[in-house]
Amino acid sequence: GLFFEFFSCLIDENAPRQQEDLDRDRETTNRYLREAISYIQQHFHEGLRVSDLADHVAVSRGYLYQIFNDTLGMSPKQYLTNFCMTRAMELLTLNKESVEEVARKCGYPNPVAFSALFRKRMGMSPTQYRNEVSASYRERLKRELQSLQ
Repeated sequence: GLFFEFFSCLIDENAPRQQEDLDRDRETTNRYLREAISYIQQHFHEGLRVSDLADHVAVSRGYLYQIFNDTLGMSPKQYLTNFCMTRAMELLTLNKESVEEVARKCGYPNPVAFSALFRKRMGMSPTQYRNEVSASYRERLKRELQSLQ
């Protein structure tokens, strides 16, 4: 009986401290994630690798993977690729730069590799995407302008 009471008192005393430790760990994890995402947003065009992110945030690649996977449900590489492909879609939609230039601006020095990845992700080539999206985008803008008149 006394041993159980003593042990339960120890657990009760440590409970707030354990919660503080969990909160501090969560805060640190969130800071690492924010730093990594910010770095991606600022440097994606440089052809980043996961090791570059881990070095910038000053954590191991494995820990960075765990943070991304636990928080976002994807690896840092998947997040980086998704970010670059989203940026590529924006560039293809909003300007007339060549696919080679779009690839370079998204961190892919090899336009053939970029086009293959884009096709795998989007189900069409960057040029097809540009033509289809641009046409539908122009049509939508035309309808919106007509509705304003």
